[in-house]
Amino acid sequence: MHRKVWFLCTLLLYACEEPGAAPIPEPGLDLWAEAAPWVALQPHPCPIEQEPSDDLVADLLAELDLDRSIGIPRSRYEEYGGRIADDPARLEIFHALQEDFDSMACHAGNLASGADQALESDHPLASALAHGASQLEVEIVVGGPWPELSGDPLMAALDRLWEADDWEGRDEAALAAEELPEALKRAISITLLAADEAAEFRDAGLDVMADRSYDRNYWRDGSNNLLISESGGVSPDWEPAAGLFVGSDQGSGVLYSGAVRLAQGLDEADWSAAAAVGNDATLRTLTPLGWLIVGGAGDDSYDAEEDGVLAEEIVLFVEQGGNDSYLIAAGATVSEDHPVAVHVDLGGDDSYGYRELPSAGDLEGLLPSDLAGRHTPDDYWGPYSRSHVARQGAGVLGYGMLLDLGGGQDVYRSLRKSQGFATFGVGLLFDDGGDDSYEAENGAQGSAVVGLALLIDKDGDDRYRAFGHAQGFSFVSSFAALIDSYGDDHYEMPATPVLFHSPQQPGSANASLGQGTAFGWRRDATATHLAGGVALLRDRAGDDRYDGSVFVQGVAYWMGLGILADAEGGDRYNGLFYSQGASAHFANAVFLEGAGNDHYNADRPAVHSSIGLAHDYSVTVFVEDGGDDRYYGTDRSIGASKCHGLSLMVDNGGDDHYQTNHDRSIGWATDYDGSENSCGNSFTIPTYGFFVDAAGSDTYIKPDVTGYGDNSLWLPDDPVDPTAREYMGGLDAQAGATWQWAYGAVHESR
Repeated sequence: MHRKVWFLCTLLLYACEEPGAAPIPEPGLDLWAEAAPWVALQPHPCPIEQEPSDDLVADLLAELDLDRSIGIPRSRYEEYGGRIADDPARLEIFHALQEDFDSMACHAGNLASGADQALESDHPLASALAHGASQLEVEIVVGGPWPELSGDPLMAALDRLWEADDWEGRDEAALAAEELPEALKRAISITLLAADEAAEFRDAGLDVMADRSYDRNYWRDGSNNLLISESGGVSPDWEPAAGLFVGSDQGSGVLYSGAVRLAQGLDEADWSAAAAVGNDATLRTLTPLGWLIVGGAGDDSYDAEEDGVLAEEIVLFVEQGGNDSYLIAAGATVSEDHPVAVHVDLGGDDSYGYRELPSAGDLEGLLPSDLAGRHTPDDYWGPYSRSHVARQGAGVLGYGMLLDLGGGQDVYRSLRKSQGFATFGVGLLFDDGGDDSYEAENGAQGSAVVGLALLIDKDGDDRYRAFGHAQGFSFVSSFAALIDSYGDDHYEMPATPVLFHSPQQPGSANASLGQGTAFGWRRDATATHLAGGVALLRDRAGDDRYDGSVFVQGVAYWMGLGILADAEGGDRYNGLFYSQGASAHFANAVFLEGAGNDHYNADRPAVHSSIGLAHDYSVTVFVEDGGDDRYYGTDRSIGASKCHGLSLMVDNGGDDHYQTNHDRSIGWATDYDGSENSCGNSFTIPTYGFFVDAAGSDTYIKPDVTGYGDNSLWLPDDPVDPTAREYMGGLDAQAGATWQWAYGAVHESR
């Protein structure tokens, strides 16, 4: 068939081959000229091969008769049996990192700096998506040429989509196309070709993953598995849908490769040339994939309620410039039959929103409701939005991409499933600069509920605000990231008003689940657990502020990997519970901070479990690369662990201040949670909590500060159970390296 393009055949060929190492491309070779497996970005070698002569972490471990062979072996999981021993969604890297905690920060640093490298490449969007998808351990095929077009490129591309040159409306489209700049038509044509191919990949991948006769159910209900809703979700135990929740080369690998192919087209379309010659010409024509709409360069307003076409499936919407207002989906799939939705705005101060219908449940601090209204509060949930409308770069059972180019101070407002969101698909929001504002409630700003989702902002002083499952949040078999390259930014996930129940802070604070949080699906009722994916919040530079509630700022739960990596700047972090590098119940968390004078919980006191905490067979590594930092902790913080966890917190220099209100902190481990014997076997299964500070004049304040101070070693013993295998301690030295040889290279500035 005409639309079964050669590239899809190539992709499926690769996907059906036995897995093996991808070929290393030759220097100077165009990586995108021919289709080939993606080669993972690894800016720095892991593991680090060199052994430093003066390693303070090794010195501390030696004081406890330990060495770097410590970790959490996979055999601990195998003892449980069932899905805890193994589940189909778990990534192989999960146990590799737990067994070699030495490599965790290097792995996370490569993920962060690899994202930087992707965005600096000649294919930033495609590379960023491929980099993220490859973390899910499925083969991603990238690259390849485009079909040759003759004559008017736009009309030739439309003819190719229709597989004819006499389709209904062609004459009107050709007349309108004559008024469009050639550069714009070339950019649109390559994007349409990419969308055409991507639609094929989407179907090929989903055909392997699920029974397609239930597409309506997947599109409508898939995100309800996690985003609080009054409607039911899609069960992974339901045979027709089971493959949607488990990655494979032939299924999700093909699905994600289609997103990369679409992004390749967007990268290779010369949008800057199109913007330079923009005019007031417009075009609107129907294609087999949905509407193609081109807006002029003036200030325009688009409202789906006033113009019914704007509520239908749109494959590509291009706005040539001006200060525009959108009350439309704007690069989001709107039905199960909508494989590709792309929105490109070429310049101006733009506003992306929705038709607001305020309701009584719109408490102060919440966005106004849409037509769906709000939930009536009960003993468990607050007045959360009942909206099910995806907007602003959201791919649900398909690909949704929003590109806002040309700088400008842009405003993004939506309730749920928006601003880089995915369920059984891929969502991308890319803004190339300007001081922007992003507001949402739930499932937004780089949020994947079984899928691949990115929010990328290249520059400017930006503000991000959401209440749940946002700002780099991943669920089962998902990769999600919020990547902000430069500028002084504010990431906010408010504790109140309370919308989302938190077992740790019931009734008083939201369960945020964001800012680099990976979350698995613990299903005790059926024991059919599914592991979490990979989540990243990457901020490369700027004086930033992070405010969150529960499960925020480099956190993981149930076999996920959560990462926050801020490279440089004087930053402020505030979180209540499970924050700033914390892992719970079989999970891995990494918190990486570069140079700058940083403050932790200085603006609002934490409640529990922060700044390097590992709980219940979890591993956390927290690394501060320098600066005069101030840490304010509480019970189980600043290099602490409990219930057979392993935590390491290191600070690589500067005059630092450590202050906690509880002794179980600053290098502390307990084999119990709330009370003795609450975590099972304490006689043979160890718990590790370590703290190291190198150089600087440091201050330590805690209820019992005996032994803590500059140039000191402390090896406390928790008094509750003297026979437990609790390994804990701290080392403050005036010289030496605290793994700086492994971590320092991953923090690169402008």
